[in-house]
Amino acid sequence: MTQTTLSSFPADYKNWLTQLKTRIQGTRQQVLLSANQTQIRLYHEIGLEILERQEQQGWGAKVIDQLSADLREAFPDMKGFSSRNLKYMMYFAKNCPNMQFVQQTVAQLPSPQIAQQTATQLPSPPIGQQPAAQLPNSLTGQQSVDQLPNSLTGQQSVDQLPNSLIVQQSVAQLPDSLIGQQSVAQIGQQSVDQLPWAHIILLLTKVSEPVEREWYARQAVQNGWSRSTLQANVKNGVYQRQGAAITNFAERLPAPHADIAIQILKDPYHFDFLGLGEEAHERDIENALIRHITRFLLELGAGFAFVGRQFRLEVGESEFFIDLLFYHTRLKCYVVVELKATEFKPEHAGQLNFYLSAVDAEIKASDDKPTIGLLLCKSKDRVVAEYALSGIDKPMGVAEYQLVRALPEPLDTCLPSIEEIEAALEGELGD
Repeated sequence: MTQTTLSSFPADYKNWLTQLKTRIQGTRQQVLLSANQTQIRLYHEIGLEILERQEQQGWGAKVIDQLSADLREAFPDMKGFSSRNLKYMMYFAKNCPNMQFVQQTVAQLPSPQIAQQTATQLPSPPIGQQPAAQLPNSLTGQQSVDQLPNSLTGQQSVDQLPNSLIVQQSVAQLPDSLIGQQSVAQIGQQSVDQLPWAHIILLLTKVSEPVEREWYARQAVQNGWSRSTLQANVKNGVYQRQGAAITNFAERLPAPHADIAIQILKDPYHFDFLGLGEEAHERDIENALIRHITRFLLELGAGFAFVGRQFRLEVGESEFFIDLLFYHTRLKCYVVVELKATEFKPEHAGQLNFYLSAVDAEIKASDDKPTIGLLLCKSKDRVVAEYALSGIDKPMGVAEYQLVRALPEPLDTCLPSIEEIEAALEGELGD
């Protein structure tokens, strides 16, 4: 329908059409989510029943192979009934007998560094890194963990991005059941049927601790993580780093704003994707971060929107330039990031304190929350950083960055590989 034709329709038609499109898109996503939940519950039931027959009737490995052949013959248009996937179903049922990674209350299941988080402290629906529209691609259950990519792909350079305000994909389009609008009883008890099958297998085979699995599961659901994003975050140890920066947020920000702010900062930040050596200068690091802005945003985490680099502040008759300026869409505040290619020094906090005061006075809108700062340093003495921040008026944190990381031991040195899982299950099944 052309714009000319639309002009002859009732005045509210265009607004109603926009609303209707949004409702239809939301319904489509709910249908996909419902289909995924049905599939995951079916897989769980199959796994439980195989385990029960194994225990009661002594089913062997050959029975699993025969079951796979029979199911694929009966349902040639359905995927997911290979012998390997049936063994995954058994492993899933064995490790998640009640469709949850852990059975704990919210007070018992903190984020890595923040304990006793209540329902009133939970953030509003966050900004995700991948849209839920990617979920159908993983509903078949045919992709094994070893087929997943080792790194994020399709990264854009800053020149290819449409404007100066770069923000990660919003999940506002996702249905409430996917975003994680949960009651207190459900928080910390993430039902795994909200995750695609490949996500579940990745968590079961790559994360050993149930509480850590639960944390990644909640983050994947709330932020709409794709398989590759989930795998990258597991590989990069986001759980251990989240909320680990030294901050004065508890003293300088009101609750629950302080708790949320603490959670968004990490320590250390991994910048090994920049291809720089340990002796790189601050401007070199800054230039490289802008060239790899998409990767940088992913490392910062959900909710960061890039505003500008060397952001000019005019204070009195002098000019000052902020290394990197962001806006955080969940905290509703500006975030000033200063890079220091040296060990942390107390005077760094004083400089950042001045920048935060200037941003609050010159840029912050009346409905914005107080600006927060992040000092990224090559290294830090924790005691010195804590003392320095204790005397600072403005909310800020200190964290290290790493340009080069030692290669970690393969994850399968501490967790069973797919082949080891199969061998163990076949050993239990016998012939």
